[in-house]
Amino acid sequence: MKIKNITPTIQVTGDFDEVMNFYVQKLGLSPRYQDQEPKGIYVAIAVDEISEPIFGLFNADYEDNRFYELTGYTKEQSYAERTGLVFHTDDFETTYQKLLDNGVVFDHKEVLSGEMDGNQFSFNIAYFTDPQGTSCSLEDGGV
Repeated sequence: MKIKNITPTIQVTGDFDEVMNFYVQKLGLSPRYQDQEPKGIYVAIAVDEISEPIFGLFNADYEDNRFYELTGYTKEQSYAERTGLVFHTDDFETTYQKLLDNGVVFDHKEVLSGEMDGNQFSFNIAYFTDPQGTSCSLEDGGV
């Protein structure tokens, strides 16, 4: 067996539409493979209409959902504390400004630099959260 890829999934508790709209409206990502049920139970999120999904949103509060029964989790546990997303960009400042213009509130922005294994690195990073508190960052990943 060989793992082909990984699709991180955010377990959304609370207002599923608000969280989905954050990723689609504010970050400019595209919903893919969206369930057609009222509110939906799962939406795959891609960078555009033709790319493969990069992560999924799972509606943990969906009325017919057996998630809690199958996993043993409770609704009171925070999935946001166990989830993080990194959004990579080639043009950090332009993307950062576009996200600001779209209403994304950044907690902190900095340049990280140093040395690792004898190689110097430096990249921009800005931290933010989605409406349910999922940790996110924007990075240019430059070296």
